[in-house]
Amino acid sequence: MGIFNNEKSALATQLKDVEAQLKTVTAERDALKESAGSSTVVPQQASEELEKLRQEKAALEQALQDEKAKQPPAAAPAPDTTELDAKIASLTQERDQLLAEKTTWEKSAGSTASASTEVNAQWEAEKVELTKSRDEAVAQAKSVKEEADKAKEEARELRLATEKFQARLQEAQKSRQRQVDEQVKAALEKSASATAAPSEELVKKHAEELRNLESRLTAKHKTELEAAVAAAEAKVKAEASSTAPALSDDGKAAVEAAIAAREAELKAHHAKEVSDAIEQGRSEISMKLMLKDRVIVNTQNRIRALEQQIEQLKGGNPASPSTPTPAAKSTPASKPAAPAAAASSASAPGPSTAGARPRGGAPAHAGGLPRKPGEAGAAPAGAGAPAGRGRGRGTARGGLSIRGTANSGHAAAAAAGPSHAAGAGGVSIMGAAGKRAREESDTSAPDSLAKRLKPADGSGGAAGAGAASGGSKPVTLQRNRVGPS
Repeated sequence: MGIFNNEKSALATQLKDVEAQLKTVTAERDALKESAGSSTVVPQQASEELEKLRQEKAALEQALQDEKAKQPPAAAPAPDTTELDAKIASLTQERDQLLAEKTTWEKSAGSTASASTEVNAQWEAEKVELTKSRDEAVAQAKSVKEEADKAKEEARELRLATEKFQARLQEAQKSRQRQVDEQVKAALEKSASATAAPSEELVKKHAEELRNLESRLTAKHKTELEAAVAAAEAKVKAEASSTAPALSDDGKAAVEAAIAAREAELKAHHAKEVSDAIEQGRSEISMKLMLKDRVIVNTQNRIRALEQQIEQLKGGNPASPSTPTPAAKSTPASKPAAPAAAASSASAPGPSTAGARPRGGAPAHAGGLPRKPGEAGAAPAGAGAPAGRGRGRGTARGGLSIRGTANSGHAAAAAAGPSHAAGAGGVSIMGAAGKRAREESDTSAPDSLAKRLKPADGSGGAAGAGAASGGSKPVTLQRNRVGPS
């Protein structure tokens, strides 16, 4: 009986647990219903699974109600226990009574056989009843145990179904959350695109407003400016009209005469400036031409010197470069006799080894050999006369006549040519040794001679430039002159 009571109490506890789980599942179902009702978008698959679970729950509740209806003692275990205890107590009391009677019958050995037979029969009947009641109690306990096992199995299945339902609900919630996130993302992208477009439209609108405002302000400023100009003109006209009657006809004539005189003076001054500018231009042009001629002469002299050096090298005995003597320095063209005298005095002293050499610079091996015709008496024009400042230039190579050269220079060069050639042992240019490096640098930039060129002191070589400038005063180049109108 104690085992039966324990099993019964365990079954009651399990039933309570099953009912508590059922309540929990019902509460979860209600919560899911509320959440599903509050959400606007519910997947179709989750709805179908929820409906299946509802049907399973209804079936489980119906089965539980049927089991409760079939077993009323299980629903109310307290009355069954009391009845069983009462039966057990009554049976115990009867057993005690029987034992007491048995003891009494054993003591009374002199009872009759009929009396002992009835007692034995009564005892057997009671024994059968007790055995029958015991078998019924065992069968009832077995049935209760089977029902309890069945309830446990149902509770386990219900728990598994609940777990499966929860897993499906979680999956449905995750899928719904993903859909919601995608919808939110799409809405955000759409809103971003929608806000970007209005921003461009707003910028265009603002630009249009700024342009309109600028046009309005420009028109307003123009109107105000025109009004101010009109007011100023009106004011000037009013002042002129107020002061005009004060001038008489004589005053007007005087003003016009003064204006005409001023214009004539300005025209004369302008004509004078134009003529001065023309003269200055001519002077500048003549000076540039003279510089060009000087560069050409220097170049030709260098060419001659190089040709002579080449001839000397071909002859096998290169001559050392001659150094100019101070006596051979050029003098102004106004004294044509001085160069010849200087040349003769320079060549007059004792015999020179250079004088015995031919024009090509070769040594004279035989003293009695005559010179080549035209070599001793005639020297190249301009070869012996240096291109000094103030001197007339000699005739260029091949008889080229250069503008600006003086005839007196030709005569002096012709007079000093033979002696100079004999004394120098070839063509020698006065001042060429000291100015060779400078002339070599000057040939690359002809215009650079204008930086260190000084006008001649009334010499014949610079006669044109001296006449244009009016004396030895340097020519001033005016770059700010005004051209003829």
